Amino acid sequence: MEDSLTKSQTAADASPDRQEGFGEFLGGLDEKMRLRNKELHGKLVAWAELADAAGWCVALKQPDDGAVWLGGLAKLDLQELGGEPTTWSELTLALSHIPESSFHRRGGALLIWSGKSVLPPESQLEANLTRREKEVMCWLREGKTGSEMAIILGCSPRTVEKHLGNLYRKLGIHNRSAAIFGPPRTL
Repeated sequence: MEDSLTKSQTAADASPDRQEGFGEFLGGLDEKMRLRNKELHGKLVAWAELADAAGWCVALKQPDDGAVWLGGLAKLDLQELGGEPTTWSELTLALSHIPESSFHRRGGALLIWSGKSVLPPESQLEANLTRREKEVMCWLREGKTGSEMAIILGCSPRTVEKHLGNLYRKLGIHNRSAAIFGPPRTL
């Protein structure tokens, strides 16, 4: 009994040093995690800026204070809806009336949606495209090449390229990437 008491007293005597060392370890680990999270958040902002440039409305929750980072199109869309929220809860409240189908990514710290102030009405876009152009656009967004689309649609690759050229002109875009990563539209 005395032996176990002596061991626990020795452990208790050594614990302040251990606690201090452990505290330093935790402090260093916390700092490394904070720097890593800041780096990851910077990469996420870079991706959000790309999505914004492609025509999406993007909002990110800032990791430290819960403030909101908004892409340029998101700012325009929210200004049209009545103002620019400064906190995440204000943002989710401001977007609560938008139909769920408009959201393309909804997460704890990231929102991506197609803003109504940015896009022309879908019916106008549909009216400008032929049935075949709509088919080509759907296959394009599925990742098919021109040759694959030609086989699927039963036409020549040159005909598919002609349909793509008409799509680009009608939608005001210049390449496949803009068609694929641009704002989603129901075709």
